[in-house]
Amino acid sequence: MQKINIGKLIEEIGPINNQIRSSEGYKRLSLMWDVGDILFKYDVKKIHPVAWEIYEKSYITRDLISYCYRIRKKWSDKNELQKLFKNLKSYSVFREALPFIENEKFILKDEQINLIIKWLNENDPKITKRKLVQLKKEYINIKNDRSKRLNEVIEEAKIFHELYSYILDLFSNDQELELQKIKNQLSEEGLLKLSQMCISISNTSYKGPSTIITDDWPLKFKEFVTMILPISQSKQEIKARFKRVISEEEVIQLADIFNSLRSGEPVQKIKTRLKIGLKLKK
Repeated sequence: MQKINIGKLIEEIGPINNQIRSSEGYKRLSLMWDVGDILFKYDVKKIHPVAWEIYEKSYITRDLISYCYRIRKKWSDKNELQKLFKNLKSYSVFREALPFIENEKFILKDEQINLIIKWLNENDPKITKRKLVQLKKEYINIKNDRSKRLNEVIEEAKIFHELYSYILDLFSNDQELELQKIKNQLSEEGLLKLSQMCISISNTSYKGPSTIITDDWPLKFKEFVTMILPISQSKQEIKARFKRVISEEEVIQLADIFNSLRSGEPVQKIKTRLKIGLKLKK
């Protein structure tokens, strides 16, 4: 098993992570490469357990760490990264294009990959995103009705969305006392388990808690665990079906919120970092 000094790793990554939050386009990509390079310097072989340890002990999200690692793994030479993406406008669109460029799922020719890179350097990210959506339709074999069997997880998705919306509303309306009350009711251990439960839905290789004791919890949180814990323990097929109804971004964000409340990150800082209230999801 890897012996990684997580504390030192966080010390090195932390200042760069703060810069990443306020950066966009190639500048963000460049900083993420730097984080990935630190991970490689520490000889990280399995990124998911390391990313989770970093996430548990800091404000640095597992999702960010994983993407930093992937970027550094794909481009060992930062000069090559700059040459390819120096005019990149939108990191989020780059992220959507990355599976094509990594060529793990899609059998694309070099000229097609080069075309995607050209799109990413163009001026309008919205147009690029539409092109990527169309490309996915062509290369992913999703000819089956996307609503097929989704009714099997629709009640669970409803419960998830209700709690997700409730939590985001508290942040949006600066209900710091209510959020502190929730932390006291659920305890740090309970919030950690809720975060781990969400992460296990997002990351199919991660094993979340098999049980969560909710005896003294508010009803809405008891119901949330009752409905969502089985999803987190289910097979990959069920988790994938659930994430067709609830976006993976929402699952990751809720995991982040639970963990951040647990660790004592100030409410206003969480709100600013996750841009809650600026882009409240429907």
